[in-house]
Amino acid sequence: MRDFQADVIRAAISGKPLPEGGFSWSPARMQLFRFCQRAYFIRYYLAQGGWNIHAHPAARSAYLEKHLPAFEQFLSHTLEQSVSDALFYAVRREKKERFDIFRRALVQGLERRITALIISLEKQDYLTDPKLPGLLESFHEEEGFLHPEKVGTRCAAAFSKILPALLEEKSIREKIENLEPLSLRRSEDFLALNWRSFTVWLHAGIIWTEGEAVTSLRFHAFREQPGSILPDHGLESALFREYVRQKMHREQTLFNVFSFDGAGKTAYNTVEPGPVAADRVEVSSTGMLRMVRDNGEVCMQDFAAASDPEKCPVCPFRQTCTLLHSTEIKS
Repeated sequence: MRDFQADVIRAAISGKPLPEGGFSWSPARMQLFRFCQRAYFIRYYLAQGGWNIHAHPAARSAYLEKHLPAFEQFLSHTLEQSVSDALFYAVRREKKERFDIFRRALVQGLERRITALIISLEKQDYLTDPKLPGLLESFHEEEGFLHPEKVGTRCAAAFSKILPALLEEKSIREKIENLEPLSLRRSEDFLALNWRSFTVWLHAGIIWTEGEAVTSLRFHAFREQPGSILPDHGLESALFREYVRQKMHREQTLFNVFSFDGAGKTAYNTVEPGPVAADRVEVSSTGMLRMVRDNGEVCMQDFAAASDPEKCPVCPFRQTCTLLHSTEIKS
């Protein structure tokens, strides 16, 4: 009988990359490639077989680290989902009642998602399905993330500090009170752009239209930590403008970012499109595709680990990287 377990292990170790026609690019992919090529290999190749709970331990670890959000990512995504749901609900009500309805729905949405996280952490459901509520720090057993109730309290404390600033932001309040229901778009989490022979993916945020202008509102929780991966909002703004031109045939765009940290520091900015986005996509995608050997395979040894020691403690794939070193997996 064929050894399917061996097939899974081999696929997880050496990887079978997609042909260029199936290759896709995103700002996050570019940033991880620049951050550490070994981490890039772990996420985009080693994790491919990790959905199988019987896969090689390194592949399984890679799969979990790929899908589990870090604490700041969880805060960003949770706030964005809650704002989107509350906004969609409120704009269908009378204008004079919208803001109060939005505020209550927002708080309820945050509470519901924090509760779901606590329950999932308690039951450890995320260890079998990392797409369920979970945290990378809990998986890594980091101090401060071992007790689900305390994690929930930490989330609630962070949101309680930043919600007043969000609700007091004049431009956001005006949108709540004046947006027409049909101007909100909720059909997609990611935007797909046609680019040469591959697809460029961009996180959508909350999108609405006003006249000829199209706006994307994004949320970014940050922690000032040396070596961490920071988003390039200028590049994302440029790609959003290209998407609007390509798919919606409009020229006017606004790319707004509400940034915050766990201590209550907030900022609301309109980010102008960065320069030469096309060149950056072409250069970085070419670099990624060159890592594929002529026979269509990739090998771990071709992907160098980061030389900056500050990057390793904040790398989301540090557990898998340690496993690779300790087991001396060859590809």
